[in-house]
Amino acid sequence: MIWTSLVGTLLLASASRPQGPTLFTRTAQVEALAVAGGEVWAATGGGVEVYDLAMFARWRLYTTADGLDDNHARAVTVRGGEVVVRTQHARCRLFGERFVCVPAEPPPLLVPEAQGAVLYRGARITATATLSDGRRLVGTAGQGLWLVGEAPRRLTPDNQICSNHVVAVSRSLGRTWFGTFDEGLCSFDGTEFRSAAGPFRMINDLVATPRGLYVAATSGLFRSTDGARFTRVHDLDGRAAVDLSFDGKAVWVVTPVALWRIPDARGPIRPWQATRFARPGGSRALQAVDTNGGAVWLAAEDVGALRLTGSRFEIFDRARGLPSSWAIDVAVAPDGGAYVATLRDGLVRVTPDGHSVPIDAALSDRWLLHVGLDRLTGQLWVGTQDGAARLGRDHDILRLGAELPNPCVHVVAALPEGTWLGTEDGTLFLPRI
Repeated sequence: MIWTSLVGTLLLASASRPQGPTLFTRTAQVEALAVAGGEVWAATGGGVEVYDLAMFARWRLYTTADGLDDNHARAVTVRGGEVVVRTQHARCRLFGERFVCVPAEPPPLLVPEAQGAVLYRGARITATATLSDGRRLVGTAGQGLWLVGEAPRRLTPDNQICSNHVVAVSRSLGRTWFGTFDEGLCSFDGTEFRSAAGPFRMINDLVATPRGLYVAATSGLFRSTDGARFTRVHDLDGRAAVDLSFDGKAVWVVTPVALWRIPDARGPIRPWQATRFARPGGSRALQAVDTNGGAVWLAAEDVGALRLTGSRFEIFDRARGLPSSWAIDVAVAPDGGAYVATLRDGLVRVTPDGHSVPIDAALSDRWLLHVGLDRLTGQLWVGTQDGAARLGRDHDILRLGAELPNPCVHVVAALPEGTWLGTEDGTLFLPRI
């Protein structure tokens, strides 16, 4: 059975626990403003906002759920009642409550230096509009939309996800945590988003254990036991933590050149407690690690996939039947084999005895970004550069494309409350049915 679309309506994030498919975006990056008919239209990195000029309250947010081809709106105009939005690759007109987009050349790029890089609240001003009473609307790159007068007022809603580019999701300490490519870490309790202060900004992965939340970042490996304070777990030879996996006793960590096994202890981790595997299989470009039932697998850009057996690594590359030696991600199957995501040559199933079987029919694109197993249902999720797919045990397939906020899907996290799909322009939540 093949499912080609989601059933139900995509709802915008609100101050209630999501009950149906829900899209979360951040609108602090304002690109353009248009004032007409008692309304303010704001093109942002998380969709197109509409504010009422009487109360200066946002009453609508248009996203890909409303027909936009991309949540990152670059320009907006309102003339004679016609609303036109420009995205990177399309020109979209509003008909009723839905946009219809046609391909178009990208709008002109405004260079900050040419604008003088004027700042407001520490952020570059990207758009302004003067109202009839003399007050100004000021749009910024990162601080949202402001009404500037005697008492400046931020109009952009505060309760938003911390970034549109989510690369990792985990459930820990009673909250759902989001690791982002550019804005650090935040959490969600079903009602409120909360940013977490830590010595990191660019996050690569998250994993939850009984001892707390582990954060893999370009600045190293960190752990929090209370959700507020983050301490460095290990220096990892001073390298970035690239990916994580928890086997029930220890956290497995990859840096570009090493695999680490670190016990999940209550107190600080001593250097001699960690086991280091230098350059597994000769790799200098490790990308991912996954564990399941005692099996440990790695993905690498230069030697394909690797399986740890004792203290040795078995290599699966083009010479062993993979279509490419450039692996992006790996998910360990319950039988000890693995699913290997390659950069541009699709998905491969490696059986426990070492045979490789391509899995291409289920995917809309062979350029992959993520593969992960839903441990509760046994279903496999694949993120590509052109949508996502879920492969069920009964060979049913759910394909997601237009429903996503962006076609590039970097993470799919199947948690008890539902499944989170992190893309480059927003995060989609699908509740368990």
